Amino acid sequence: MQATRVPLSCLRGALVNKLLQLWEVLRSSLWFIPSLIVLGTVVLAVALIETDSYGNRESLSEEWPRLFGAGAANIYDAEFARVQVRIFEEDLRHSRRITLEEWENRPWRDKVLDALAGLFSSQL
Repeated sequence: MQATRVPLSCLRGALVNKLLQLWEVLRSSLWFIPSLIVLGTVVLAVALIETDSYGNRESLSEEWPRLFGAGAANIYDAEFARVQVRIFEEDLRHSRRITLEEWENRPWRDKVLDALAGLFSSQL
Protein backbone atom coordinates (compact mmCIF):
# COMPACT_ATOMS: atom_id res chain seq x y z
CA MET A 1 0.00 0.00 0.00
CA GLN A 2 1.43 3.29 -1.04
CA ALA A 3 0.79 6.53 0.84
CA THR A 4 -0.63 9.27 -1.29
CA ARG A 5 1.05 12.59 -1.17
CA VAL A 6 -1.13 15.63 -0.70
CA PRO A 7 0.28 18.71 -2.33
CA LEU A 8 1.36 21.44 0.08
CA SER A 9 -0.88 23.94 -1.70
CA CYS A 10 -3.94 21.84 -0.83
CA LEU A 11 -2.93 21.75 2.83
CA ARG A 12 -2.41 25.50 2.79
CA GLY A 13 -5.81 25.98 1.18
CA ALA A 14 -7.49 23.79 3.81
CA LEU A 15 -5.74 25.66 6.61
CA VAL A 16 -6.75 29.02 5.16
CA ASN A 17 -10.37 27.82 4.85
CA LYS A 18 -10.35 26.65 8.48
CA LEU A 19 -8.91 29.98 9.63
CA LEU A 20 -11.51 31.89 7.61
CA GLN A 21 -14.29 29.80 9.17
CA LEU A 22 -12.88 30.45 12.64
CA TRP A 23 -12.67 34.19 11.85
CA GLU A 24 -16.34 34.24 10.80
CA VAL A 25 -17.40 32.42 13.97
CA LEU A 26 -15.42 34.88 16.12
CA ARG A 27 -16.62 37.91 14.19
CA SER A 28 -20.27 36.92 14.50
CA SER A 29 -19.89 36.20 18.22
CA LEU A 30 -21.59 38.45 20.76
CA TRP A 31 -18.26 38.98 22.55
CA PHE A 32 -16.12 40.00 19.57
CA ILE A 33 -16.45 43.80 19.82
CA PRO A 34 -16.29 43.93 23.66
CA SER A 35 -13.19 41.71 23.53
CA LEU A 36 -11.54 44.08 21.04
CA ILE A 37 -12.40 47.03 23.28
CA VAL A 38 -10.89 45.32 26.33
CA LEU A 39 -7.79 44.33 24.37
CA GLY A 40 -7.39 47.89 23.07
CA THR A 41 -7.80 49.27 26.60
CA VAL A 42 -5.14 46.94 27.98
CA VAL A 43 -2.72 47.86 25.18
CA LEU A 44 -3.38 51.58 25.76
CA ALA A 45 -2.89 51.21 29.53
CA VAL A 46 0.43 49.41 29.07
CA ALA A 47 1.56 52.01 26.52
CA LEU A 48 0.69 54.87 28.88
CA ILE A 49 2.46 53.23 31.81
CA GLU A 50 5.55 52.63 29.70
CA THR A 51 5.45 56.20 28.38
CA ASP A 52 5.13 57.47 31.91
CA SER A 53 8.19 55.50 33.02
CA TYR A 54 10.46 56.85 30.26
CA GLY A 55 11.57 60.28 29.29
CA ASN A 56 11.33 63.61 30.99
CA ARG A 57 8.42 63.34 33.38
CA GLU A 58 8.28 67.09 33.95
CA SER A 59 7.68 67.89 30.29
CA LEU A 60 5.04 65.16 30.04
CA SER A 61 3.13 66.55 33.01
CA GLU A 62 3.30 70.05 31.55
CA GLU A 63 2.17 69.01 28.09
CA TRP A 64 -0.53 66.53 29.17
CA PRO A 65 -1.43 67.26 32.81
CA ARG A 66 -4.60 65.17 32.74
CA LEU A 67 -2.63 62.06 31.81
CA PHE A 68 0.70 62.52 33.53
CA GLY A 69 0.49 64.48 36.70
CA ALA A 70 -2.77 66.17 37.55
CA GLY A 71 -3.07 64.06 40.68
CA ALA A 72 0.46 64.78 41.85
CA ALA A 73 0.91 68.37 40.74
CA ASN A 74 3.74 70.26 42.38
CA ILE A 75 2.84 73.45 44.21
CA TYR A 76 5.35 76.24 43.77
CA ASP A 77 3.34 79.07 45.34
CA ALA A 78 4.43 79.40 48.97
CA GLU A 79 1.31 81.31 50.04
CA PHE A 80 -1.00 78.65 48.57
CA ALA A 81 0.98 75.95 50.40
CA ARG A 82 0.72 77.88 53.69
CA VAL A 83 -3.06 78.18 53.30
CA GLN A 84 -3.35 74.43 52.64
CA VAL A 85 -1.26 73.63 55.73
CA ARG A 86 -3.44 75.97 57.82
CA ILE A 87 -6.62 74.28 56.55
CA PHE A 88 -5.19 70.84 57.33
CA GLU A 89 -4.14 71.88 60.86
CA GLU A 90 -7.61 73.36 61.50
CA ASP A 91 -9.22 70.10 60.38
CA LEU A 92 -6.83 68.19 62.61
CA ARG A 93 -7.82 70.30 65.64
CA HIS A 94 -11.48 69.36 65.09
CA SER A 95 -10.75 65.65 64.80
CA ARG A 96 -10.10 62.93 67.33
CA ARG A 97 -8.22 59.65 67.18
CA ILE A 98 -10.37 56.52 67.27
CA THR A 99 -9.44 52.89 67.86
CA LEU A 100 -10.11 50.00 65.53
CA GLU A 101 -12.69 48.70 68.02
CA GLU A 102 -14.54 52.03 67.95
CA TRP A 103 -14.48 52.00 64.14
CA GLU A 104 -15.81 48.44 63.92
CA ASN A 105 -18.54 49.16 66.51
CA ARG A 106 -19.81 52.40 64.91
CA PRO A 107 -23.58 52.64 64.37
CA TRP A 108 -25.06 50.72 61.42
CA ARG A 109 -26.31 54.02 59.95
CA ASP A 110 -22.71 55.24 59.65
CA LYS A 111 -21.68 51.93 58.06
CA VAL A 112 -24.43 52.25 55.43
CA LEU A 113 -23.51 55.87 54.70
CA ASP A 114 -19.83 54.86 54.38
CA ALA A 115 -20.77 52.10 51.93
CA LEU A 116 -22.87 54.53 49.87
CA ALA A 117 -20.08 57.10 49.87
CA GLY A 118 -17.74 54.37 48.67
CA LEU A 119 -19.80 54.06 45.51
CA PHE A 120 -18.94 57.65 44.67
CA SER A 121 -15.35 57.64 45.95
CA SER A 122 -13.91 58.19 42.48
CA GLN A 123 -15.99 61.37 42.17
CA LEU A 124 -15.27 62.75 45.63
